[in-house]
Parts: sequence; C-alpha cells; structure tokens
Amino acid sequence: MVQAKQNSTVGDVLLAGKAAVDLAQTVTDATASGRYYLSAQTAGQMAKQRPAMGQPVLFNYGDGSVFVQASLHDFIEDHVHFQFTLTCLPAGETTPPEDAGDHVVTAADDALPGWLPADDAVFAGLAPAGAVWGYNLSQHAALRAVWPPQPMTAATLIWDTGSGGTVVPATLAVCNRDGIWWLSDCFGEVPWPVDLNTVTSSSLSDSSSSGEGPPCGFPSPMQLTLWFTQMLFGTDQTSVTSLTSANTDRLAFRNCLGDPATTGDLIAEVLTDLVVDADPEESSLVLSSLDDTTLHVSRITEGLLAGAGVSLSSTHPLPTDDGVLQRGRITRGGAAAVRADVTSTMRGRLLDLGTLVRACHKMDTSLLSVDFEPTHGGVDMIEGIG
Repeated sequence: MVQAKQNSTVGDVLLAGKAAVDLAQTVTDATASGRYYLSAQTAGQMAKQRPAMGQPVLFNYGDGSVFVQASLHDFIEDHVHFQFTLTCLPAGETTPPEDAGDHVVTAADDALPGWLPADDAVFAGLAPAGAVWGYNLSQHAALRAVWPPQPMTAATLIWDTGSGGTVVPATLAVCNRDGIWWLSDCFGEVPWPVDLNTVTSSSLSDSSSSGEGPPCGFPSPMQLTLWFTQMLFGTDQTSVTSLTSANTDRLAFRNCLGDPATTGDLIAEVLTDLVVDADPEESSLVLSSLDDTTLHVSRITEGLLAGAGVSLSSTHPLPTDDGVLQRGRITRGGAAAVRADVTSTMRGRLLDLGTLVRACHKMDTSLLSVDFEPTHGGVDMIEGIG
C-alpha cells in the first residue's frame, strides 16, 4: 500500500511489515483497530466489514501504525462451511405402520419443526417431482438464513440411524433452491425413527437404561446432519437479481429515467388509473374512509319515495315496485290542491279551511291553494286560509 506521497508521481510503497501510516483518507475511523479489506463500494478505500470478494490489505493497530502482509490467494476459492443437525421428526402426528406398510403423517402443522408432506401449503407447490416429504425450513431459522448452498452440489446429508452415519443417496433425498426433500414413505425409509409414536408418546423400543437416553417420542437414536459450503463470491444465487410485475396493469418497475426496467436501481410504481362505471349500482352502501389497508363502508340515503299528498321530482328517477325512487337532486313539487265542494247542507255555515288543512297529516298550510267551486249557485263565507 502507499505509505506516503512525495508528489503526484513519486511515493513510498509499503509491501510488508509494520509502519506508521495515516489512514485518515482511506478508512472511516482510523482509530478503530482490526483487519481491513479493500472496499467493494468505493475505489481506494478500505472497510472493516469483509465484502463478498474480500481482499485483506492490512491490520490497523488503532494507534497510527499498521501491519501489512500480502495475502496471495485466489478469492474465487473463498468459501464457508456449514453444518446443521436436522430435526428427525414429522411436523405432525404419526404411528408405527402396521405390517411394514408406508409411513403416514396426520394433523400436519407447519408451525412445528421437522418434516411435512411435500404438498403442504407452506411449500407453495415448489416440491420437485417424486418428493413425499419436505423439511420445514420456516421453523429452522439458522438454516433458512444461509439457504441455499452454493454450489448446490456441495450439499451432503449424513444419516445415522444408530449404527453409524452414511451418505443419503440422491434416490432418497435431494436439495434444491427451494428446500430439502425426502423421496420415500416406505417402511424404515423416512427421516424419523421407524417405531415413532407421537400419538401415545410410547414406543416399541426402550430408551437407554442409563437415564440419559432419548425421552418419550424418540424410541431409537437417529441423527440427520446436513453439510454444505457457500462460495463467498457467488452472491447471484443469494440476492435479488431482477424484479418483474405479475400484473403490469397494477404495478410497474422503472429505472431512474422513468423507463420500464427489471434490473439495477428500480422504482416501483403503483398504477391507480381506475375506470368509473357509467352504470352505477343500486345500493345505499358507500366507501366512507380508509384505515391503513381497510376500506370502511357506511349507509347513506339512496333516494326518496313520495308519500301521500307529496310531490317530488329529481334528476335521476328510478321506477320501483313501491313507486318512483327520486335520486340525485330532488325537488319538492308545488302547492297541493285541496278541493272543497259546498253542498246544500253546508249553506249558511262558515267553512273553516284552516281546520280542514291541519287535519291533513301535518301538511304545511302555506303551500296549499284552494279550488272552491259552489255546487248550488251560492257562495258562503270562507275562513281559515293560511
């Protein structure tokens, strides 16, 4: 590394050993001790956190001095080994098969660790052809965090049924990007003890007499160990490489220029151009509010039906079995007509129209007109017109 610069073309290069070096221009905090790697984000910079393709540069003592030692290796070969002990139980209930029949799991529960039927909803239909059981990665957080292996062929299952471990052949179990799959339900060929009885918590074989053996439900020793590696440079299999929309009418991805794109820096655009139906539905329910992701509805007045003695008109009338439903802008009609015929028996009396009107179910007398037609040639006095 460059220890010091004399000018723009001449400098001192430290190839190996301990020396005083000012790291203020190349690291975030020159006082933070530890191993530093060539930054994968900024040219000419160093970082304490090892990137996927980590190239160590120096060890910083934090006191202004560093130790440089060239590390000559092929970063493409950098990898990490993982070992996990899998749960040798079904994620549900099982009993020992009768007459050496096939193993069956009932009451499968994806909230339990272990093995589920391959057609369980938790696998979303991703089980490969021939798979009978699938390992419930959702309940094995540590394994799920580093899955899948890289490369996939580096994964190996070691199965120990109590007489020593053997490699599980590809005809019995396979691993792919979507999980770990078991291909048999035959007697004695499942990833749990053959005499396991989870229903009665009893077994066909005794636990260890030492008192340190397996508890009830674990009738015989069994261990399934998964070994695999991950290449540190192979990040394309463990990161999002592109995004596409399942419904381009509702969601679109664009780049910084606003053009449709699937890779790089993407902006998600929700398309909300909704079409208004020209033929509205007949209902008094309307959308009233939005609470987070919940739409709330409420009742409103859909329209008015005119009662006896009432005249209504509107901009959107709708004929119904009960009459014309007035909708939209509703207008109350003109004065209601009250007709009084004066007969011979009423001659010489005062016709109190006020009393007559008030008897008409609380009608507003100020909106009434009177059409008076005498039937016997005479006109008597009329009182009470409001």
